[in-house]
Order: sequence, then structure tokens, then C-alpha cells
Amino acid sequence: MRKYKQLLLVLLSIVSLSLLLLYRHEYNKLHTVLEVFNFFGQPCNLTDLLESNRVVNHYDWGPNPIWTEDENIQVFSSFWSSNEVKSIVAVSDKVNHARSCFLWYEDQDVPVVSKMRLTQIQKDEDAATSVYFYLCSTTDKRVPYAVSYSKNNKRNLKKHLIKSDRISVNFSTTVCVPPSNDMNKRKFSEFLSFHNLIGIQTFIVYTDLPYRFTKFIENFSSRLNINITFYQWNFGNDLSTLSSTIVENDCLLRTMNQSRHVITLKVNEYLVPYTHLHLDQVLTDFPSDQLKVAVQKFCLNYENPQQPIALQNLQSVQEEKTESKVIYRNIVKKSTDVVSTQGIEKASVSIHRYEYCKEGVEKMSYDDSIKRFETDFMRATLVQQIMRKQL
Repeated sequence: MRKYKQLLLVLLSIVSLSLLLLYRHEYNKLHTVLEVFNFFGQPCNLTDLLESNRVVNHYDWGPNPIWTEDENIQVFSSFWSSNEVKSIVAVSDKVNHARSCFLWYEDQDVPVVSKMRLTQIQKDEDAATSVYFYLCSTTDKRVPYAVSYSKNNKRNLKKHLIKSDRISVNFSTTVCVPPSNDMNKRKFSEFLSFHNLIGIQTFIVYTDLPYRFTKFIENFSSRLNINITFYQWNFGNDLSTLSSTIVENDCLLRTMNQSRHVITLKVNEYLVPYTHLHLDQVLTDFPSDQLKVAVQKFCLNYENPQQPIALQNLQSVQEEKTESKVIYRNIVKKSTDVVSTQGIEKASVSIHRYEYCKEGVEKMSYDDSIKRFETDFMRATLVQQIMRKQL
């Protein structure tokens, strides 16, 4: 009798396990189908989003940044705050700087000559080019709409401004993505899906991705529950070593007092929480103004199209010197307040950077921390569309 009871229990266990696996399989299929529905019973036509003559509204971060050259001075973007214009400028070391600036006001045909100074942000020795802040100040209480810089007292270069001193915090965390050679539809879709998975909903992307693809992402953004803005990167020369610095400064000024936290990440860099599932939960534990996050290099050995790249490559390089990136608390403080900086230990969060490694050179260790996001990462709508070659 006992043998029959044991046999019955074994059979019930097998049947239960089979039903559980079947249920899970059907649930995953249903979950994937529902993700691409506008609402239950009405499918979302992806072709319409790709070919639509309209682009949905998105958050207004101000005038688009665009490289404008005049007198061999290249201005990217300009911002207004506290009676001063701050412009991000790239200048060759062989070129003389502008010596004067002009502020343009509405309903006034002639600009006002103003006081100018400059500060260097970063220099690229190989390209013999440096990035500067051009600063144009005034005592006038009016807000200008454009600025000009000139070496010879000319007034032909105009640059629209952004009033960046308003206080209206609308977003928790914004990720800004600089241009890079790694950028393509697949890598960007996986990057976007993962960071949305950890609770980041706001993205500003400086890129040369195909317009049709960016339009689709913008049109699909409400269903992905994200706010995304694309800015085309039109610089003619190679600024690869300076592009992240330029984007980071533009992003910080553009989102000032509108996004509580800001970080600049390339498309091959993943911000991975270890102790929490959402980034906001980590940031709550660290209230400092600047949070340094360690960067870990992962060897990019596999790129199977049926799985996200970050889930395939789990070999971390053990490096003597640890690089770090900063998450900024982007709320303006009083000039007398001290800016606090704090390092976040790897046990809480780190940045996984996926790069090709030289064989037999690096010391490696296995790190599968990102695998705890695997199920939801694989289910992400964009990841599914990429794997099915529908984008």
C-alpha cells in the first residue's frame, strides 16, 4: 500500500511540475503579446509607428544643440542662468579665441555688447583641440534669446539660449548618451530596455542613428513608459575623446533643476544595481551631490542575436586602477554651499562596460550579477522586436 502511495505522489509531482512549466510558457507568450498592444483587444501596428508622418510630442528641453561654425570657432549650445550665458565651444589650438560677445534681445535689432571671459574644460592633445566655456555676462535684467561671439567685433554668429535657472523638477533620473562607434539599433535597444527595467524613464541621446528608427522609438515611447529626446550629432571632425565631456556638460546644463539625478553613459555601459532592483532605491541610500560609481570592464566575446549582449558576456576584467563615473544630483545649490562627493561601493551598484579584450592579457573573474534581471530583460518589447528582426 505504501508503494502505491509513493507512486501516486511521484505521479502528482510530475504532473504538477509539467503544468507549472506549461503555464509559465503560456504566460510568457501572453506577456510578450500584450506588451505590443495599445490596450487589450486593439493591436499596436508597428509599421504605422515606423512610417507615420507625425512624431508624438516629447518633453521640451529647449533649443536643439547643433554645431555652428564661424571664424573657426565651433559653438554647440548656450544656456542662460544668473545674468550670464554659458556656451560650450570647441576651438582648435591653432585658432585665436573670440574677444567679444553680444547678447540679442527680442524686439531689438542691434545686439548689446557684453563682458566676455572663458574657461577650459578639457584638451585633446592628439586632435589639438580643446573644449571651453565661453561666458558672456550682463547686468541687464532682461533675458536674451541669442548670443554671438566674435574675434573682430562682428555680430553674425547667433546661438539660441536656454533659460536653465527655472526650478521645476519633473524627472528622477536622466541618462544622457554620447555618440560612439558602438551605436547601432540592436545595442541601443538593449541599452534602453535594460535601463528602463531598473527604473530610469528619461533619456537624452546625442547620436547619428537612422531617423526612421529614432522616430519609431519616439512614437513608441508612451507604450515603453519612457521620455526620450534625440539630438543629431553633426560635428564634422573626430571628437571621440571629447564627445562625452561635451555631452555631459550640455546634459547637466540642459536638465538643471528639472532632473534630480543625471549620468552620462555610452551605449556599451550598463548601470547595474546589486542590492536593489531599481536605481532610485540605491540613490535614496546615498544623499551626496556627486556619487562616484566604479566602472568594470567586461569582455565582449559573444554576440548571439537571440540574447542580449549583456547576458552573454559575464567575464569581468580585474584591473589595478578602477575608473569611475559620476551620478550628479542636478539641483542648484547656493554658491556658499559645499558640494559633497561620495563613492558608492561595487556591492551596491557598478557600471558594466562591454569591450573587446586582448586574449591572454587580462586577469578575469566571473560576474553574473546582471543575470537576476534576465527574465524581464528578455521579455522587454524592444529586445523581442530586435530578436525577431522586426526593427
